[in-house]
Amino acid sequence: MIILSLQFVLLIKMHKLNFINNMCEKNNIDYINNFKIEKKSWLKAGGIINNFILPKNKSELKTVIEFFDNEKQKFLVIGNFSNVIMRDGVITTPVINFNLMNELKHKFEGGNLLIEADAGVSIPRISKHVIKLGYTGMEGLLGIPGSIGGGIFMNASSYGSSLSEFLIKVEVMDMSGKVKIFNKNEIKFSWRKSIFQSNKLIILKSYFKIQEKNYKGTSYTQQKAKEIFTHRAKFQENDLPNLGSLFATKNIYKDLSKVSFIFYIMYLLNKIFSFIFFNFAKKYIYNYRRIMIKFYSKLLGLNKFQNFGVSDKTLNCLVNNGSSKANEAIKLIKFLEKKINNKILLENVIIENIE
Repeated sequence: MIILSLQFVLLIKMHKLNFINNMCEKNNIDYINNFKIEKKSWLKAGGIINNFILPKNKSELKTVIEFFDNEKQKFLVIGNFSNVIMRDGVITTPVINFNLMNELKHKFEGGNLLIEADAGVSIPRISKHVIKLGYTGMEGLLGIPGSIGGGIFMNASSYGSSLSEFLIKVEVMDMSGKVKIFNKNEIKFSWRKSIFQSNKLIILKSYFKIQEKNYKGTSYTQQKAKEIFTHRAKFQENDLPNLGSLFATKNIYKDLSKVSFIFYIMYLLNKIFSFIFFNFAKKYIYNYRRIMIKFYSKLLGLNKFQNFGVSDKTLNCLVNNGSSKANEAIKLIKFLEKKINNKILLENVIIENIE
């Protein structure tokens, strides 16, 4: 009886798989069956997605959304997998990805630079594009691995640069396939927040304006980008698979100091010794930071996790030390959240409770 039930469930899943495949083939929409998340994820871990759908434009996306709406089929929209941890195992919920919706255009209006970017355009790509054109303001975004859609969704910023600073408007699609426009003031940006986190809207395209006063020439912008990139390489993880900042915090040590008295004392000592090393023994500052990170990691109890841990360059970055199992990373993050009493907002997105 149990075997028959399992066979029935399997038949239903295969029917759904074929049903979605047929829709994609009928409309010439690209898709991948049994997509391995670890191939795309920046953490190099995760399960298998049965239906990975890759619309090439707004029209194809509308077709997919309307199909799922009519069929009452739940689905996910995921960008560059640079900030997302998806569970292990087989995921039967269809996933829409914007990798092929990646058109980037610009034009000049007087001395102002106007840019249109599809949701699938990577943040480093638009940053490099602006740098090449000689306009300053986006150099700090060069090291953010996410997509424009994800960057607007979470109000991405780094090294004094932010997408929202230059944003004019955003084109979105609702769950029925209708297209709407949101002006910047309607998006209600705040630190790592936007209105899109509390509604069911899909970001399609973003429009930016960089003013003439930001034009400094390519020599200036390239030099500034080089300086930021060099600094980032010293203090942010580049070698091991990771998802960037684990928590939405400007200063992880300061925020931890609010969790318990021991972390408050650690924060004060850290400030004193950082000042000493930075001002009087600069060549030892990086070794000192690594020692402090190991000490914090031990206090937080993270040494019990074998395959995942924090970077030796920054405490605020989860790294993969050689596993393809996302569930262990999810377990570590939940352990850490409990340890800090959920007092610091999680920036990495966990997708666990999904069929």
